[in-house]
Amino acid sequence: MIEDINAAIEEYNARNEPEARVEFYSADEGEVVVRFCGGLCEAGGAEAWFDDFGVLLSTKLGSPVSTGRVEEEVDAFIVYYKIG
Repeated sequence: MIEDINAAIEEYNARNEPEARVEFYSADEGEVVVRFCGGLCEAGGAEAWFDDFGVLLSTKLGSPVSTGRVEEEVDAFIVYYKIG
């Protein structure tokens, strides 16, 4: 699972940096937590960036993924994705 998460992060960052960058935070069987940073934190519409990563993550994991809780920090967002 970690390899698939890292593959999704690498692909997402290659497409979206510097506007959006995803960093791995934690994972277990039912949840993946990542940190979003970059220009998206200063602009509106961050949810679209979160959804795009969720679609990519779902494809890599071969399982449905939905955006759960979002925590806003000063210069980043911590996003919790539910797996399955």
